[in-house]
Amino acid sequence: MDQNRSPHREPTRSRGYNLRSNTLPSDSLSASPPAPRCEPTITPAHNLRSNTPPSAPPLTAQRLFLEIYDAIINARDSKELIYENIPREIGSLVADSLADEPLVERAFPRIQFNSARGVLRVHIMPTPIHNVYLQWMKNELFRMVMAQFLTFDEFEYLELNVATTFTGFSGAYAGSSKEPDLYLQPDTRGLLPRVIVESGWSESWPHLQSDRTLWFSGGVDVRYVILLKWTKTSNGSVTGMIEVFHRNPAGAAILLHHEQLFPVPTPAVQRDIPITLDELFGPHLSPGKNPNAYFLLSLNRLRMLAREKIQAMGLIPA
Repeated sequence: MDQNRSPHREPTRSRGYNLRSNTLPSDSLSASPPAPRCEPTITPAHNLRSNTPPSAPPLTAQRLFLEIYDAIINARDSKELIYENIPREIGSLVADSLADEPLVERAFPRIQFNSARGVLRVHIMPTPIHNVYLQWMKNELFRMVMAQFLTFDEFEYLELNVATTFTGFSGAYAGSSKEPDLYLQPDTRGLLPRVIVESGWSESWPHLQSDRTLWFSGGVDVRYVILLKWTKTSNGSVTGMIEVFHRNPAGAAILLHHEQLFPVPTPAVQRDIPITLDELFGPHLSPGKNPNAYFLLSLNRLRMLAREKIQAMGLIPA
């Protein structure tokens, strides 16, 4: 699997260097005329400026960039930075500039800016349970081939990747940038992927729901979004939940499935998740194949992998 950044993000700009340097050129947002100023807020659990007095000056694009850059390259554990009320031009510039930095790229943070909500989020050093979807989806694709749901050529045609910035959003979400936790796309066709997986701890659940809205409302290519929520309880156990959304024939995004992962529900309510060839390939489906044919993604296999990751963190599944 190629974890390099793909060409879905905008071309590299010199502004990345300019935001990191102490001197800004005359065409940058922080030069004359003055840049729009914003009052970003960080979730209290991860506030990097807890000792900053309330009267501290608002952040410019450069100061915001430098604060996030420093947090990424000096991180020693998992954390999520959330900045709100960010003007579109500042959020887009900072997100693009961070994505262009070699040291940032090597740290594999998740950087995303939602222009409609004015929220800039940076997820640093995801935990093992956060990344469990990767092995799960790789295994499920292999099983699709073994079950002859996919041919080997179709399997190779599907791009499964992470750490890729997408900017091809439209409408109210124009100017947004998003790194999905995982995506599937037929050979990099289209501005946005067809299948998305997003994962996070319970504190970030409202933002994961906003991510789902961004994917479905910001472009027509996205057909299928999986959300995974993990919650660490006070007794050291971890609960899990999955929600799956897809587009109905009218193009509206609707809930396809909701199920608890941990504690494991009774067999009577357990159900695997269908995904169709059309949702995987769309117009790039092989001639003669039935677009409505579906494969069941196994939640029990996801539970098995998640249990291993949770135990590796010194925790137990609920």
